Parts: sequence; structure tokens; C-alpha cells
Amino acid sequence: MRVLPVLCAVAVAFLVASCGKKEEKNVTVSTPEGNVSVSSGGGQVTMQSDNGKSSVTIASNGSASAASVPSYVSVYPGAKVTSTVIGAGGGNGGGMVIYTTDASPDAVIAFHKKQAEGAGLKQTVDMNMQGTLTYAATDEKTKHSMQVTVTKADGGMTQAEAVWSSGGN
Repeated sequence: MRVLPVLCAVAVAFLVASCGKKEEKNVTVSTPEGNVSVSSGGGQVTMQSDNGKSSVTIASNGSASAASVPSYVSVYPGAKVTSTVIGAGGGNGGGMVIYTTDASPDAVIAFHKKQAEGAGLKQTVDMNMQGTLTYAATDEKTKHSMQVTVTKADGGMTQAEAVWSSGGN
């Protein structure tokens, strides 16, 4: 699909242009496959197909709704979300949330393990590579999967990047 790189470039341009601005901007991009509406404002860009069945939201200010993040990938309590990317379409969805916390990397991984196991996901990866911790889990029946990578960032904060997929073909 050659349209995706163009749409991503448009989204990034909108996001950069709207950094720190409260005003909204909207544009419609016409492609041979249909129209895509792109809107931005307040550090967030949303792209949506003209039929409303597919969408992508990119937020550089942590503004994406916690309701959009599935329970098996909940953000660590008290953490500060710094950016999100959430997409949905055709009965499938997925995304990424990046956050920082003052909790230890081990505590963040333990939290995500508990969330994943509580939702019925089975561990597929649990590793420590020179202080960068990664945990992944999947539920083959529901096709839900998640992966979280955690590291100690500059300034002593812990940074986590959680990626998920719900559904699948």
C-alpha cells in the first residue's frame, strides 16, 4: 500500500506544525482507494478513512484516552504518558504507548506480567539485555498480544514502551 507512507508523512507534518498550538487543522487526502480525513490540534493527529472503518491517532502529548488502551496493557499507575499511537480497522486494532515513571524497571515489568496473565495471555518473551527488560505475551485464541520494553532513562526515570495488537488474521 503506497498510500500509507504519504499519510504518515502528512500526519507527522500536521503534528509538528501543531506542536504547542490549540487550534485545529483539517484536510482531506484523496487517493485511488478513497478519501482520508486528517485532523490535528493540541499535539494530536487523527487519520480516518471516509467509511469510518479505519483510523489512526498519534498523540505527542499523552492526550490519547486511556480507554483506548486494552486492559492487558494498562499504563503503570502514576506514570506519565508521553506519546501514543492507536489504530483500528477491520475488526483489528493495536497501538503503542510510551510513558515514564519513577518506579523501577523490575516493578514495571512485574505490573505488565500481572496484567497480561490476568487477561489470559501466555508469556512468549522475558529477557534482560544489559538492563533493558522486555516481556511479551500472546493469547492464541483471541489473537491478543503485547510487548513491553523497559529501561532506565537519563535522570533516573524509567521509560516503558508498550505495544499491543488485538485481533488479527
